[in-house]
Amino acid sequence: MSQRRQATVKRAALAWIGAVIAVGLASAQGAPNAPLSAAALRAEVFGVRLSGVTMSSGLPWSECISPQGETLYRFDGQVSVGQAWVTGDDQLCFRYGADQPPACFRATRNGSGLIFWGGQDGVFIANRIERSVTACNDITVPMS
Repeated sequence: MSQRRQATVKRAALAWIGAVIAVGLASAQGAPNAPLSAAALRAEVFGVRLSGVTMSSGLPWSECISPQGETLYRFDGQVSVGQAWVTGDDQLCFRYGADQPPACFRATRNGSGLIFWGGQDGVFIANRIERSVTACNDITVPMS
């Protein structure tokens, strides 16, 4: 196995362990782990810049979501512009291009961050949230 692959596997394992520990600690402290409601999702994820790692690969990602739902998603060297919306059944959905199917997620709190469950790419851990974002037009903002 190459060193790069070993590093990717190690990051994925650490991300998985971190998420399991965070969820376990929240449960032990009596914090609710229920998925966020549609109203809570709207309040939490519009007008923010999120960044974190994917649980499956440990690779960094970031997404800016304007108050109107326009998005700028960065992952693995690619930048995608799209739209986000919240469904009546408490899911946050994203679409990047009219010809693409939506990817929908449920979200739970994770300390001061969020965990997004679902979609085609699995679980996304948002460990950094910048609030009061008014626009998502700067594709040069680095991922953290």
